[in-house]
Amino acid sequence: MGSGGRGSSVSLFASGLAVDGTRVAVPDRGAPLLIRYASRTCGYCARDTVWPRLAEAMRLKGVSVAVLLPRAAEGFDPAALVPAQVPQVAFVSMEWMKRYRLTVTPTAMLFNRAGKLVWAQHGMLRPDSIASALRVLQEDAR
Repeated sequence: MGSGGRGSSVSLFASGLAVDGTRVAVPDRGAPLLIRYASRTCGYCARDTVWPRLAEAMRLKGVSVAVLLPRAAEGFDPAALVPAQVPQVAFVSMEWMKRYRLTVTPTAMLFNRAGKLVWAQHGMLRPDSIASALRVLQEDAR
């Protein structure tokens, strides 16, 4: 498992809200989910050249992608999101925040079909992050 992994499942977005206050249509269970904890004001997020390739590789494998924002005011222009038009989540349940203490942007987290965190990378992704995440996704599917 990548750095920061946790073993048990916590409901991901049971009470997740978009920047405008509407509920976010992100699968809670049934499909793998890649979350990027990021901010439009984060210079490291802007310079992370591996993220677009990881997001596309996961999308091609049937993984849903969402962006979790530190604050609603740090949301991305929907046209500038990678992948384009993915859900941006500004508010999640307190249970979720207690479980996955996020302190670094960017952070990428991969959850399996059961909602269990199986891979995470804090900070900018490394060139080997794509292969590592795909390997974990494949092993988890067995």
